Amino acid sequence: MFQDIGERESLEALFELAESYYASEGVVLGDEQERQQIEHLNWAAIKQIRRQNYTRLLRSIAGIGLLSPIFPALQPENMPMGLPVYVSNGLRDALNDYLGENGIGLTIHWEDLISDPRLNGNALAVEMTRNILTLVIDQYTSQEQLEFLSQKLADFAAEVNP
Repeated sequence: MFQDIGERESLEALFELAESYYASEGVVLGDEQERQQIEHLNWAAIKQIRRQNYTRLLRSIAGIGLLSPIFPALQPENMPMGLPVYVSNGLRDALNDYLGENGIGLTIHWEDLISDPRLNGNALAVEMTRNILTLVIDQYTSQEQLEFLSQKLADFAAEVNP
């Protein structure tokens, strides 16, 4: 559906086909016990915790001008995987390194898009991928860890913008 290429019906048909393959017996290989555990996770509780963590971290970074949340509000049914932000002034990699030095490992999504021939001719897409950093908010992240992350983000912003 990128740049109005393709038909929605075709995309939906491919999605439904993928879903049917996933649901059919024997297609998804792996440990049966692991599959059972995944299927019996308390997804409602996981969603609630992630949404709470997202909201808490979003509030605590609100005053950090270096960061711009990509999704400043969650839609009611969203279960976020992380809190993606744009890092201004080309400081994404420096911030990621700084956080790593402080024991915080984050994920840089879509970095390979910079070299992907389908998108690297699109200046906006390349700029976006160079500035996105995803902050951790999953169900295993404690309130103390969120506060530590928020403090380190503020510390970095103060260092680069004294």
